[in-house]
Amino acid sequence: MTSASRFLPVSTSTPAISAKSKEEKKLLKELTGKFFSTIDELDHATKVKSTQEVEKYYAETKSVLDEVIAVRIM
Repeated sequence: MTSASRFLPVSTSTPAISAKSKEEKKLLKELTGKFFSTIDELDHATKVKSTQEVEKYYAETKSVLDEVIAVRIM
């Protein structure tokens, strides 16, 4: 696994995001940062082969991604 932040472009100029309010854009930006942070932690946990950390960061990543999707759908 490699850091997704290096491969997944995140743009706030897409039509779905540009139509959001200023507060929603700010929230999406914060959640996106948190998402990529948890992906990096998950990557590290995978490299050190820590099952406990993998499970923890997988759950955190899923939770943040669910939040991002919920905001984008609103």
